[in-house]
Amino acid sequence: MIDLVKLRGELRTVSNLMPGPAPMGTDASQPLVLGPWSSITGIIQYRGTIIVEGSYEADIRCGTLIAGPTAELDGVVVADRVEIAGCVRGEIFAKEIVLRSTCKVEAELVFTSLVLDEGAHFEGRSRQSAHPAKAGPRFPPMRSERTEGAASRLAEPSFRAAAE
Repeated sequence: MIDLVKLRGELRTVSNLMPGPAPMGTDASQPLVLGPWSSITGIIQYRGTIIVEGSYEADIRCGTLIAGPTAELDGVVVADRVEIAGCVRGEIFAKEIVLRSTCKVEAELVFTSLVLDEGAHFEGRSRQSAHPAKAGPRFPPMRSERTEGAASRLAEPSFRAAAE
């Protein structure tokens, strides 16, 4: 689920940015498309797939990140899978990273699996890790994680006893 993004200095939820059949961020089975028509600076968190097609300065945590051929992304990415066909600068922490032949990547890569297509441009450092997300930065918990955490604390006997 996506929490908040900073758009032109204002914090907003993605449901206020893009129309859709269901409020964005509530259905992680739907990809979140960040096209060339918008600009976001800040932290983006989404459990599903994020497709980047424009220019963004953002730290992103998601299930899958796809940076298309027109993407220009500057920031930190923590994901299960990252596929890059555009330009990315920063740090990437993912179980699987795929660098397509059209990509230009200037970054530190921490991964379990790395695929480089012929013609891919990569400058930076790379290292393999069994748990790349643990090597990455800590993001604030997503809304659903905060709710899950509160529910589990209510189930703990010590919490119930203290509340009574």
